[in-house]
Amino acid sequence: MDAEQTLERLKGFRLFQGLPDEMLREIAEAGEVVKEASGRRLFTQGDPALAAFFLLDGEVVVWRMDPGGREIFRRTVRAGQAFGFRSLLKGDVRLSTAETVRPSTLLRLPASDFARLQAKYPEIVGRLLRPDIVRRLRAMPLLGSLTDEQLRWVVDLFERLDAEPGEMILSPPRSTTRVGPSSTDRRPPQLALYLIDQGQVAIHGRAAGHMVLTAGHYFGSHRALGVRYAQTARAVTRATLYGLTHADFDWLRSAFPGVQEILNRPPDIIRRLREVRLFSRLSLAELEALAGYVCWDHYPAYRTVTQQGDPGDAFYILDRGEAVLRVADEDGREQLRNYLVEGNAFGETSLILKDTRDATVESLTPTDWLVLHHDDFRRFLEGHPDAERKLVLREETREKIRHRAKMREEGEETILFRTRRHWWSLVKRIAFASLIFVGLLILLGVAFGLHAEPAFKLAVLLGTIVLLGYIIWHVIDWNNDWLIVTTRRIIHQERVILVSERRIGAPLEKIQDISVIRYLWANLLGYGHLIIQTAATEGRIEFRYVPNPEAIRELIQERRARALAGARAAGWKRIRRELEERLDLGIPPVTPSSAIPQESPPPEERPQKKPWWRRWRPRLRVFAVREEVGDQVIWRKHPVNLLMRISRPLIALIVVSVVGWLLYRFGGMLPIGQSTAGLWFGVILLEMLAAMWLLWEYEDWRNDQYIVTSDRIIDIERKPLFFAEDRREAGLGMIQNVTSDIPNPIAYILGYGNVTIETAAEMGMFDFVFVPNPREVQAEILRRVEAFRARQAARERAQRHAEMAAWFEMYNRLQREQPG
Repeated sequence: MDAEQTLERLKGFRLFQGLPDEMLREIAEAGEVVKEASGRRLFTQGDPALAAFFLLDGEVVVWRMDPGGREIFRRTVRAGQAFGFRSLLKGDVRLSTAETVRPSTLLRLPASDFARLQAKYPEIVGRLLRPDIVRRLRAMPLLGSLTDEQLRWVVDLFERLDAEPGEMILSPPRSTTRVGPSSTDRRPPQLALYLIDQGQVAIHGRAAGHMVLTAGHYFGSHRALGVRYAQTARAVTRATLYGLTHADFDWLRSAFPGVQEILNRPPDIIRRLREVRLFSRLSLAELEALAGYVCWDHYPAYRTVTQQGDPGDAFYILDRGEAVLRVADEDGREQLRNYLVEGNAFGETSLILKDTRDATVESLTPTDWLVLHHDDFRRFLEGHPDAERKLVLREETREKIRHRAKMREEGEETILFRTRRHWWSLVKRIAFASLIFVGLLILLGVAFGLHAEPAFKLAVLLGTIVLLGYIIWHVIDWNNDWLIVTTRRIIHQERVILVSERRIGAPLEKIQDISVIRYLWANLLGYGHLIIQTAATEGRIEFRYVPNPEAIRELIQERRARALAGARAAGWKRIRRELEERLDLGIPPVTPSSAIPQESPPPEERPQKKPWWRRWRPRLRVFAVREEVGDQVIWRKHPVNLLMRISRPLIALIVVSVVGWLLYRFGGMLPIGQSTAGLWFGVILLEMLAAMWLLWEYEDWRNDQYIVTSDRIIDIERKPLFFAEDRREAGLGMIQNVTSDIPNPIAYILGYGNVTIETAAEMGMFDFVFVPNPREVQAEILRRVEAFRARQAARERAQRHAEMAAWFEMYNRLQREQPG
């Protein structure tokens, strides 16, 4: 077999799919194709590691013994799989023994070539070691009794399988029936064990009847599985699974008794759900349907299950083991809040409202959890709408639901609280006008009763209407002023209808001090003046006449403390993960974000091809005021500014054109001669000058740009023809505050305004004037700033953690090098 034939064989194996062709070609050219007879010993445990092997055809068995002579690993290698590479990666002697079971064809890759290819193509190591699958299997309760080292070896036994909705995974004997889009796909022989990575699978067996299982659960065609022994199995949704053959499954049960213990006691999902107060009123049919959405996750001892400050989206029921619930203050100090045992549950508000986690849960012993994610729960309620009213919610959750029902989403943020000014501020503004309005109403009634002069009655009526409009305008104005607290920031919004609008916001973590000012009337009527000092240059947010200001101050301080505590706790989590990866201290379990993978939209919801006129229209960018080029957003001034610029040259062009038309229309009345030609020359010259002036102003307007990129903000004022350019830039990290302002009624009606960006750089403030939709510009800049700061903070944390891990790694290496 030459290199080209070997290359074609490698391309056909799943192990190599998606890898670069040049890498496969180098493997084929560097490797040696060898044929071995049945029963041939390829290498023995303890021998020098000289090569890695890829099995092209045949069958090889690999096993490993412990120092006591007990077999601790056995694997059957089939065509398309690799073996013998772990010894080369560790730079040690052979860790196992390999022998052919039947005549086999192998590609032998020498250790030197393997090391060269490993350095040149690092992705090959990931493909061989399958770290993503290892981390996923670490979260499977069935394999929870295996150590990390055992799991790294056992991963080679598992075959990854994909199933489309309706496809038969297990079918009755002598049946090849398949349902669904993959009916022509040839699946390998039915396996003994299937572990569900993600998706729903409906199984039917004699012991348990019909049931639906999802992520983390197991089933199969081996009778040792008990109630999970399935005669048939069909994918309900798109599903990903990991399978074991009968021989490998038998060996796994015999080698690891903990696996058989789990098989003897599978989770009773329906009983656990019924014991939880939240689901206690659901019917048996509803509980059975809900069980089909409940994942089964495993966390080793001393692993973080949920992290304070992280987005919450799941409900947890402890099925096996023990755990603790801790709460960290803003300084990062954690305090024990609760001790969890089997049957305990938490995460009700996260399940219902996707509320942020307010505590950290850590396993004390190896734990198994039944997990219901928010998105899956919504899918269940869509199919069982009556179940929602049967939920037994805590009063705290009900209060949050009532509060959220009045709120709305603020971009990617959730509004936690918002309030107008106290009613007393409105009374002060309209009290005098209201008294006059009542007086005019009385006077109007008297005038009609005494049959006063029509002019007098009309004057009184007009005065009454004007005062009524004045009062209504102030009521609307009072109704449009808000103080808003979201999950990320505090916002002060001042809107004067048809006049102006101003929004000032500050992130919660930037708040430095909150003070409340109250006087005699404020204490009697229950309001105060709230002053919030932030880290910005002009970061003072003042909201006068706030109802119950102490409660609002406590809410802001509580959310700020939660954000800071979550950030600190997340930092410790990242440090632990970095140390584990660098020092090889453990495999972090990886669980799916939902039981059911995101499905592609149905054909009617997919984007349709636009007609030619709509595809052509966006190319007309002559008056574009917002453009996206790569990672940057470019704004130009509102067309109103362009109209103001071109008004004079446009008028001049129109006047000259009218003069030209008059000359053409009535030119015959003038004496024929040189004077008429001179007039035409003057008109044409003036028209060209006016047109050039118009183009100059247009180009001047188009060249003025406000740009925000992923890391900078840029203000460009450029004259046409490279006459002059003023360019100001500042990094997004220097921005301290962003405010928007709609200055007058015309701006409000036409939709333009100003955005002011305060920076700590020498450039000072950036003023984006005449920008269209200033609120959108402000929101875009704030989103970019937050994303930049998050990336910067992540880089700094990663650098600190890497340095710390490097120190510990060196210390660990020095400890190993010490004699004795």
